[in-house]
Amino acid sequence: MSIFSQESKGRIALVVAVMALVALACVCGGTPAVVPTVAVPTVAVPTVALPTTAPITSEATTETTGSISLKVVNQTTSDICYLYITDSGSDDWGPEQLGTDQTIAASSDFTITDIPPGTYDLETEDCDHNVISWNYNVDLSEDNTLTVSGSPDQLAVENTSSKQLCGLYISPPTEENWGRSHLNPEHPIDPGTTRTFAITSGTWDLRVETCDGTSIDRTGQEFTGGTFTWTISD
Repeated sequence: MSIFSQESKGRIALVVAVMALVALACVCGGTPAVVPTVAVPTVAVPTVALPTTAPITSEATTETTGSISLKVVNQTTSDICYLYITDSGSDDWGPEQLGTDQTIAASSDFTITDIPPGTYDLETEDCDHNVISWNYNVDLSEDNTLTVSGSPDQLAVENTSSKQLCGLYISPPTEENWGRSHLNPEHPIDPGTTRTFAITSGTWDLRVETCDGTSIDRTGQEFTGGTFTWTISD
């Protein structure tokens, strides 16, 4: 602002001086004096460059949920009615994943979505709560497929006692702890009924628990193939 004010003041003074000369010539009379042409200096107005504002852009970002999908393929002759997916460090199997209105029919598949990445234990059951398969330490760091083909080897727990059975443990002899029960206490083995559990050939330690907390152990049991029946009596 100070630059423009000083230059304007100089231009005004110059114009006043010219007007004074013209007035003096008129007063004196005679041949009019030739007023010299005075070139008025042109004041260059500086051009102020406005800062260029970059257009505001909204960069679309994809929200990463980090969720995993598990496709369960049922290659058995039985419907899968119950599916459990639990963190490998959990003490129990957690909530059932299929719900009351969903089953995985024989020779069909179903996909479970929105699973946080991690390492999981998986168990499938038929509609009578017979355990079709169980898999430990399954890596679900990316989308995966669980193919359930059943097992030719089974443990059949026959309850001839007068008590309900609420727990069944199948553990390698090398393990100090029994681990997680393969029997949901919400679906016990009632007296006079039998429940089957998929198993692989080898040596296993077995434990059943009644719903009142009594445990019965059978250690070092050899499974050589087929169905082994363990009868629980009073």
